[in-house]
Amino acid sequence: MDQKAPPALLRILFVIAVVSFGVGMYLEQRQLDWLGRHPISANLLTSVIGFATGGLVVAIFFNWIRERDQARRLHEPVAEEWRALIRPAREAFGLLNTQEADALGKPDSDAYGRFVAALWGDDPIEPAEWEERVAGMRAAGPALLATADEFAGSREIDGPRYRTARAAFEQKLTARPDAFGAAATELYSFCDTVDDLHYELVRGRLRLPAVTPLARPVTRARWRRRMIRRT
Repeated sequence: MDQKAPPALLRILFVIAVVSFGVGMYLEQRQLDWLGRHPISANLLTSVIGFATGGLVVAIFFNWIRERDQARRLHEPVAEEWRALIRPAREAFGLLNTQEADALGKPDSDAYGRFVAALWGDDPIEPAEWEERVAGMRAAGPALLATADEFAGSREIDGPRYRTARAAFEQKLTARPDAFGAAATELYSFCDTVDDLHYELVRGRLRLPAVTPLARPVTRARWRRRMIRRT
């Protein structure tokens, strides 16, 4: 999957498909009797149209799969770094999955389960424990924003879409303690947006045509050295 169909092949298949289809339509509209008298030529023209069109579709689909696979491989190390950076905030906002919560160990995993049930539902929780969790969320939010700004700037994804998602999450951080479930939902969306932005950036760069390095100019000194070697 390291090589993709070259653009020259796509252009050739496209031209063949268009020209053969145009010829076929012309013969069908103006020379239908001729097509009837030459069935082999008609079948051959149909085969050319099918081969060129099918080859073009397969080549485009192959390039699409290859681009997605290469983008995924290039994106994955950065995605792992991002997941590590947002891990404290996800824990503070009750977004750890079951495996991550179990990894906390007893009794922390049980306390975390009570917090998640209270955050996303109406399960009772001790007021002191809830206040401690709320303080953790209020501290984790700004810390994540600072980390995300540095990460987005270093990865060149701090554009309008990033700023919009950031502003939406930052606005939810000012919510009342009983509305922190909405902030957690916005955090989930914000983290996904950052991940998607980098993936799209990688795919966009893969679509750019390769730049051939310029040949090194032959300076007068290099030309003289060459002439000396020849003599």
